[in-house]
Formats: sequence, C-alpha cells, structure tokens
Amino acid sequence: MRITKRQLRRIIKEEKSKLLREQSPEAHEGIILANFASAMDRIEALKDEIYGLIDPAEAGLSISAGDNLAGQLQMKLEDLGSVYRQLKAYFETGAPTKGPR
Repeated sequence: MRITKRQLRRIIKEEKSKLLREQSPEAHEGIILANFASAMDRIEALKDEIYGLIDPAEAGLSISAGDNLAGQLQMKLEDLGSVYRQLKAYFETGAPTKGPR
C-alpha cells in the first residue's frame, strides 16, 4: 500500500501528538526546565564573550560589532522570555506548551 507525503505528514503529526499526550507531567517539567537551563547557558556564554570588551573603535573594529553582540543578546533574552511563558503556563494550568524551537 502506498501513501502520499501528505498522508505521511498527517500520520507523523498524529503520532507525535499522541506521544506528547502520553508523557508524564514530570517529563514535561523536565523538558521545560531543560529548555530554561539551555537558554540561561546561552546567555551566560554571550555574557562571557561580552565581558571585558573595549570600545570597538579603539580596537580597530567597526562600530557595528557592539550592535551585533547586542542583537544576539536580545535574541537570547527573547528565548528566555519564551521559556518563562512556557513555565508560567504549565504551572498555572498543568498543560504542556510547545517549546521555542
């Protein structure tokens, strides 16, 4: 029996949904907390990269070097905000939410 790509996608989506519903609350909490820890680690790494930087103009870098780092930090903070909203929604309702990825 042959199935179309559309049917295969639907089957995969249904099975994934079923697996997520069957996971224990502890598994959902673990996933959310792992996402939170990962976001924190990425922000910490970026902080370490920024710490001790000198004025880009003095280092012979373009002024946009600082802007690029600020943009990266903003993206990481948005990731962290997303994980925070997941945690808040989960612990208020007990229902799992989708991750930021």
